[in-house]
Amino acid sequence: MEQMEHQSRQELQTRSEENAARQVSRASRGRPSYDINEEQLSFLLEKGFKVSEISKTIGVSKQTIERRMAFFGLSVSGMFSNIGDYELDDLVREALNSHPIFGLRMMKGYLQSKGVRVQRKRIRYSLLRIDPIGLMQCWKMAIKRRTYNVKYPLSLWHIDGNHKLINWRIVIHGGIDGYSRMPVYLKASDNNRAETVLREFLQSVEEFGLPSRVRADKGGENVDVAAYMLSHPQRGPGTVSMITGESTHNQRIERLWRDEHVEYYGIDWAGPIPDQMPEQVDVPSVECPFDEEQLRNLPENTCHTHQQGIELFLQILEFL
Repeated sequence: MEQMEHQSRQELQTRSEENAARQVSRASRGRPSYDINEEQLSFLLEKGFKVSEISKTIGVSKQTIERRMAFFGLSVSGMFSNIGDYELDDLVREALNSHPIFGLRMMKGYLQSKGVRVQRKRIRYSLLRIDPIGLMQCWKMAIKRRTYNVKYPLSLWHIDGNHKLINWRIVIHGGIDGYSRMPVYLKASDNNRAETVLREFLQSVEEFGLPSRVRADKGGENVDVAAYMLSHPQRGPGTVSMITGESTHNQRIERLWRDEHVEYYGIDWAGPIPDQMPEQVDVPSVECPFDEEQLRNLPENTCHTHQQGIELFLQILEFL
């Protein structure tokens, strides 16, 4: 693992040196100017980069970027969508109809997936206008968490199982990328066996790639995933590829259960649970609150590219 991190740092340093802006000598006196064109700056601003992030990407100071932006007539505010409050409220209302527990961060991701980029302040005011009670409840339920940082995509996946529907023989297994917060899998099963968890995990690995590390609790359903990671030729026991601990400390996946919680299952959660459970429970068919398109769009609310940021990274390298 340490060798992989060292190689990643060297790669980033090499890329930064390659992408650094070249100095061009002037015909007149003075320091050579940097070769930074308007198209470069516009591209990075449209992708949501801050001025400080652009300066690190190109390899110049913030003041140089700000002066060049002023010269070209560019600004961060000019990259936001030209949309009125009424139109914004309609989009926010549409999102709340299908996802009633969306907070500020998830709402911002939803709007960006629709091609609308607005300030966080405007989204907050829109939520206050449309659903002030719901927003206050989100603020009330917010948990002050420890500082959490993952360096890059596929660095760490969090996996866990949700047993809220265990009385109906339903277990939800989920996994989330610690860097992008994108759900890599979220499946409902009729069992909690280790082979079931491994099957969903391997399908995600095939689609997104193999993570460097996996974080899980010490439940028996995770033993096959642990064996897979510890025996993989690219990982192995010497790379700390499997991390176990208390489920309450598995922050990313525990937050996912909060984000994807649906308030109305048609189940009386406060009702009595029978002392004797029959061998099989017949659950009546109910209409799913999400259609197929909404289910497919769920990951886009937290990750706006299909490659967890890798696609954007490659675009920027090619452009620079």
